[in-house]
Amino acid sequence: MDWKISNAIAALGFYGIPAVITIWTTWRWFPSFFCMRPWARARRPNEDDKEYYSKNDSSNTLQEPRIFNTEKESFLRRAGSHYGYPSSIMGHIDTWRPRELPGLYHAENGQPSEVYLDYAGSALPWQSQLQASSHLVFGNPHSYIGPTASRTLQQIERVRQQLLELWDATPDLLAGFPRSTDKQQQQHPGYHLFFTSGTTEGLHTVAEHFDFTPHQSFFACPATSHTSVLGMRECALRAGASFRVWKQSKDVDDILQTAPNSTQHLVVLPLECNFSGDRLLSHVYEAFRTQPGWCVGLDMAKAACTEPISLKTWDPDFAVVSFYKIFGAPTGLGALLVKKQSALAAMLLSPVPHAYFGGGTVQVVTPSRDYIVRKATEYSLRGGTSHFRGICELAYGLQTLQKLGGMAAIRDHTRVLTRELVRRLCLLRHASTGQSAIVLYGAWADPKTLTCANSPGPTVTFNVLREDGKTYVGYHEIAQLAALHTPPIQFRVGCFCNPGGCQQALGWSDEEIISNFEQMGHVCGDDVDLIEGKPTGAVRISLGKDSMWEDIDVLIGFLDRVYVQRKQQHENRHNARSEKLKPDLVLTELYVFPIKSCAAQRVQRWPVVQGQLWMDRAFCLVNESGQALRLSTHSKMARIRPHLSFELNEMTVTAPGMDPLILSLSQQDDHGQDSNAIRVCGSHECRGVVWGDTVAARWFSAFLGVPCWLARHSSVTTAKVSSFVNEQPILMIRQNAVDAINSILQQQGKSPVSSQHFRPNFVVQGGEEDDSDNYKHWWYKQTICWQVVGPCARCNMVDLDPTSGTKGGSTLRALAEYHQNQRSFRGPLTFGVFLQQVEHLEDKEEPIWLQVGGLFCESR
Repeated sequence: MDWKISNAIAALGFYGIPAVITIWTTWRWFPSFFCMRPWARARRPNEDDKEYYSKNDSSNTLQEPRIFNTEKESFLRRAGSHYGYPSSIMGHIDTWRPRELPGLYHAENGQPSEVYLDYAGSALPWQSQLQASSHLVFGNPHSYIGPTASRTLQQIERVRQQLLELWDATPDLLAGFPRSTDKQQQQHPGYHLFFTSGTTEGLHTVAEHFDFTPHQSFFACPATSHTSVLGMRECALRAGASFRVWKQSKDVDDILQTAPNSTQHLVVLPLECNFSGDRLLSHVYEAFRTQPGWCVGLDMAKAACTEPISLKTWDPDFAVVSFYKIFGAPTGLGALLVKKQSALAAMLLSPVPHAYFGGGTVQVVTPSRDYIVRKATEYSLRGGTSHFRGICELAYGLQTLQKLGGMAAIRDHTRVLTRELVRRLCLLRHASTGQSAIVLYGAWADPKTLTCANSPGPTVTFNVLREDGKTYVGYHEIAQLAALHTPPIQFRVGCFCNPGGCQQALGWSDEEIISNFEQMGHVCGDDVDLIEGKPTGAVRISLGKDSMWEDIDVLIGFLDRVYVQRKQQHENRHNARSEKLKPDLVLTELYVFPIKSCAAQRVQRWPVVQGQLWMDRAFCLVNESGQALRLSTHSKMARIRPHLSFELNEMTVTAPGMDPLILSLSQQDDHGQDSNAIRVCGSHECRGVVWGDTVAARWFSAFLGVPCWLARHSSVTTAKVSSFVNEQPILMIRQNAVDAINSILQQQGKSPVSSQHFRPNFVVQGGEEDDSDNYKHWWYKQTICWQVVGPCARCNMVDLDPTSGTKGGSTLRALAEYHQNQRSFRGPLTFGVFLQQVEHLEDKEEPIWLQVGGLFCESR
């Protein structure tokens, strides 16, 4: 026995120790042998690594790979196997995403790329997904006979079955048998699946077919519902029903108690809020589902992207979904799932006398006699040819989910990433005040959510605060600077088609929302991001199955660099600024824009009439809808050159390839015509009259290639200024600020810009580069006092060439860097200031002439 034990120990030492060394070495240096990748053990580079990368880097410079990032190393330890799909047949996400989504940011990718953080808006299709269907031929399934039509029909039914299985919506085995009285033995009937153009059509179909009882039925939904759900109430109101909306779950009981039990009611609940990621509360759902008379629908559009869903478990009467949010492609395709044997199924599938029928929905029909035999009633919901190719392509989208290990793996992956995002957002604090730089909304705002087993969905919505902890940064500014970042960052800002969620999070009342529209013209999706300092929307970051840790890292780095304040930096700049003097400014360039968005007329001297440059933006070009044409959408407008003559009282307009157009500025015979409403930038509305009659309309329409007419600002107006300006009558910029931007462009290897890129009226020289808005008033030759109204916010219009209107410049990117370098207290992306005349010492009836070379003084 002792001999055997001693031999065993010897053998273990002879074979075991080398085996352990071999396993450890393989794990350390060849982790792919264990179905892992180099990210599995992040480490710092040693000298051998540096030598290798130095030899193999095309630039011959060391760039440490992201796997050496200690922040990521810490995250990987916390996330474990939940991140990156390490057990999937695709391998870890670090290995396949650069191949499947080559346009997205990758740490070691030298090609142009971007960071995508808008998966609630749409998923992104894989390369292999798009290529898989390119070699197959799919044809109209109505052709029936033949290989193409047969293949298409089989593929459609195969996809339908796979989708039902994905959401656990197939009938139980014995569902067709008579139901047992024992609830434990009852079989679920499963769901009908109707293909639609998307979630919106599915909701519309239900609302149109629902049998509302006038003056009795209710339509209900939470206030944080998508706009497409809110739209269903119009169908209910048209049918004579009422609608109810609740903001807090405690209000649900009141709705249930006031709803008559003798009729049918409709309620739609989002499984996941597309504004904040908040999940549907189970007790709210059960309250409706167990109440007699209520038809319960689930909006799965957001939740289905990253969450396993069992319709048998939820047991709704219907559910809706859009496929582009899950697979990225095809677009314009969704599904309506209706529970079999339900009251809603009877409403949708019951034959309706004299209802419209389309191709593919009838068995027999006679043209000259009202004789028709319809096909199975499920065909009546959508007549005509279906989006058959899109349906067939869904099979390849479903394959991507299977390759990653299914929806459970996607849920785990996005959950740990979202928690990491929230954790790092909460760490962003201003060093100067200690105030948090981020305001979170929804359930993610609660710190306890990070440790909850059932966390919200992978959607995080927030706003950014400046260093005082009270002043908000507008979401439009954040989106602009993110788009200019390297790499560019894509996310969504605003209210995301969820007005109730936005209103509730930001604290706007119904009356304030209506007032913002009627008084200020603010609408969803515009760039009015702050009203009296209060945000009108937010920033939404939504993660998906293809998101990576590096995407979050780039976002946090951007927010930290641009918006998190450094105390010492702020104090130094503030002290340096306070020591500066206030020198006079010299007017070096003077421009007038006779026709809005067209070329400028550079002048040496020009009259000021009633506080504005004579005839500046007195004209605009208007389309058939009453909208003023803009240079951003009609680049050829930059080549239209108007020239005003004060002495001749006329305007001459020239353009390449066109005869000169000469227009009198005197009162026209038809000037007594009624003025028309004209919308300029945003929702700003002015009034104008047609000028130049059809001759001018034909001239401008021929050159631009779009129907339009010339309008002159009406003298009868309630506006503060009598021109088509967007905000204020005068824009002033500094030449030394333009020079500073050109220095940045030169460092970036880009072409310089001129002052005309910023479309100013006054270009002045002197003083600091960016201190124009520090002064309240400027006097010109002791005769006119101009009040500094505020800075001019900038957009990608500065990237347009002022002579050709072509796009592609880098001015806005350089302006963003200039903005970050110059301002001690960071504000919106601005350049130049607006001026407004407040005092005129000479005879106000006579114009005062401005002259290049004239001086602006800070005080008289």
